[in-house]
Formats: sequence, structure tokens, C-alpha cells
Amino acid sequence: MPDANDLLALADLEAHYNIAPGGADEPYLSSAITRASYDFYTYASRGAFGSALARGYANEFLGVQSYVGRFNGYNTNAINLPVYPVFSVTSLVANDQTIVPSPDGVAYGYLFDEDEVQLVRGKFYRGFQNVSVSWTAGYTVPPPDLVGAVELLVMSWYNRRKHIDVESETVNEQTRRYSGKKYPAEVEQTFERYRRKFPWS
Repeated sequence: MPDANDLLALADLEAHYNIAPGGADEPYLSSAITRASYDFYTYASRGAFGSALARGYANEFLGVQSYVGRFNGYNTNAINLPVYPVFSVTSLVANDQTIVPSPDGVAYGYLFDEDEVQLVRGKFYRGFQNVSVSWTAGYTVPPPDLVGAVELLVMSWYNRRKHIDVESETVNEQTRRYSGKKYPAEVEQTFERYRRKFPWS
């Protein structure tokens, strides 16, 4: 059975790899999709996409959620936000002063982009936990490159399922070598892009 937090649909996997639906391998593939999805959540220290289930990571999700965080000021005009892409910033308070959005990007106030909030004509003065930000961030659907990485991981397991402990084999005088790494390089590179940036509260 599909898990609510699967990052890939079984039907899409079968269509992409021309695997006939309803075959004997479907239970394995369905289970592998769920396992690969949760491997990503663990690797990236992200909560699950399809529900509020965090699986041990209580304050950061892949799907769209609202967040409140306190950050140190460093005499710069920007604060990096650890969960992105940012959809909106609903509140910004620095040194107990409420800051409103800049009306035109030139007048005093704040702006935001994909992963930070910026202060126009001002700085976040140095201090400990002196900047408070409320924002909404996340993905409405799993990003295509992440879906592709999960698909590639599932198929790498599927192709190795009958020789999981074999380093190499010779077939028709051709030697095939199998990597002992947990993830193919392309998969790990993609997972890394979505890894939690840094601890925050």
C-alpha cells in the first residue's frame, strides 16, 4: 500500500521504466518507494511531506508550513532562513522593534527572497537571538529533481535485489561491478541540496 508520505507514485515509476502494472514485483517496488522516501527525510533531517508526521524532526518539513524562529543579528542586512523556499514573511521584529515590509524596495522595511529576509536601509544589529521572524515556506508538490532521485534510488535497489552482497559478476564474458555505496552519487547530490541548513529554534 502507498504511504501518505511517498515522494513518488508507483504508477509513474512503472510508466517511466516500462514496467507492466500489476506484476509480481509491485509489492517490492511499492515498499522500496516508501523506504527511499523516508531515507531522504532522515538524510535531510526534514519532516515528512504528506502529513504533519515529523518522524523525529519536529520543526522542519518539506511541505508548506508556517515557522517562527529567533536568530542572531550580525550587523548585516540579511537573515538566512533555514526552511525554504519562502512563500511569505508575516512578521519581523528586531531589537523589540516591529519592521514592516518595504513598500517599493527602496524605502525602509523588509524584503524577502527564496531563502532570506533582507532589511532595506538598515541592518540587523549584532545581538543574541534579537531577531524574530515568522514565515511560511516549503513545496506544494515534491520537487521534480527530488522525485527523480528517489526514482533512481528505487531502481538501483531493484536492479541489485538478487545480488545485494555481490561486488562484481561476469555475464557473457562481460564483468559488471556494483558500487558498495548506500546511494548512487546523483542521488546523494540531490538529497544534499535539500538537507536541513543548520539547527535553529
